[in-house]
Amino acid sequence: MRGQSLKEEALYKIFFLSPLFLILFLINCQEKEPVVARVNGSHLTLQELKDKLSSFYEGKLTWEEIKSWVERWVDSELLYREALRRGLDKDVEIKERIEEATKGILVAELLGREIEGGDEGEAFRYYRAHPEEFTRQEDEVRVSEIMVSGLKEARDLVRRLRKGEDFTELATKYSLAPTAAGGGDMGYFTREGLPPYLAKAAFSTPLGNISGPIKGDDGYYHVILVTDRQPKGTVRDFALIKEGLLNRLSVLRGRENLNALLRRLKKRFKVEINYSLLASAGLTDSSISIGDTLKVGKYKGPH
Repeated sequence: MRGQSLKEEALYKIFFLSPLFLILFLINCQEKEPVVARVNGSHLTLQELKDKLSSFYEGKLTWEEIKSWVERWVDSELLYREALRRGLDKDVEIKERIEEATKGILVAELLGREIEGGDEGEAFRYYRAHPEEFTRQEDEVRVSEIMVSGLKEARDLVRRLRKGEDFTELATKYSLAPTAAGGGDMGYFTREGLPPYLAKAAFSTPLGNISGPIKGDDGYYHVILVTDRQPKGTVRDFALIKEGLLNRLSVLRGRENLNALLRRLKKRFKVEINYSLLASAGLTDSSISIGDTLKVGKYKGPH
């Protein structure tokens, strides 16, 4: 019995205290997530697959789409490993390109995290403080349209509309124009902002009324509904200009925040630019006076 006990103890030490066994055990413990594909040491877990798919697609995918994506992942891993086997990662030119790509990704991520633009509250305050920027310079009309290919269909739609059917529903269902998805709404226009064949009808049709079929220069037939009129001198509603103003303020504030960040970084890091060397290197197609360049030394801010 004692001999059997010693044998069991020896087996325990071999199998359970072996460094190799411990490494394999730890790897197995870490790999709790189901793996859907492997290429040598690389693996794609089910959760990684879900995360990647959700970042590229919305909603459910077909079996063929999912299978194809995983197979492309495998192909990419195979090509990557072959590139490493051939030592392409050691090529000087490729290493420089990798470094540049890495730098670009990191800079873009920093800017995305640090450089924020304006918000809606700031946009509204700007709107209230600068009404002159949003004042109409000409009379404007807001119209919705239904565009179809034939006169008969256009006349039928006019008849249905005059019987009380909903313009938005008919536009969504029948219109061939890009505005169909929005129920036909085209927004506000000045007379000069519309094609002449539409402008004439839009500015002569009474508010809330529809026009008869209008043949356009494009060969299609248009039926329009006048939904609003605003005279010259009125201020556009905030809702109408909000998105454009937000974009403008975002660019403006983002540029200001970027410049502020760069000023802080130039104080934190040592920056030197040898303008004299640049001027004398013959890189430009025009002559530069050395007196026009900055002295070599620590960068002290924009000049």
